[in-house]
Amino acid sequence: HPQPALRGLRKELVRYKREPDGLLLSGMLYLPAGYEAARDGPLPTLLWAYPREFKSADSASQVRDSPLRFVRVPPLSPLLWAAQGF
Repeated sequence: HPQPALRGLRKELVRYKREPDGLLLSGMLYLPAGYEAARDGPLPTLLWAYPREFKSADSASQVRDSPLRFVRVPPLSPLLWAAQGF
């Protein structure tokens, strides 16, 4: 594994509806290795959103990620916190 500290992180696609306009959006959720919500309870959450303008709701709602995509992790990435169990 090219980034052993990230081994075991669980990656999930999360879809949600934005209020108040009801636009469907999506994002990637990274969970620490071995995390179970019922056993471990809630975790601190970092939501990273960046502004981007879309011409239609359909283009804003599309998913462009792949579960097979290699993730590059810069030195201050929030993924490093997830690797530590946060």
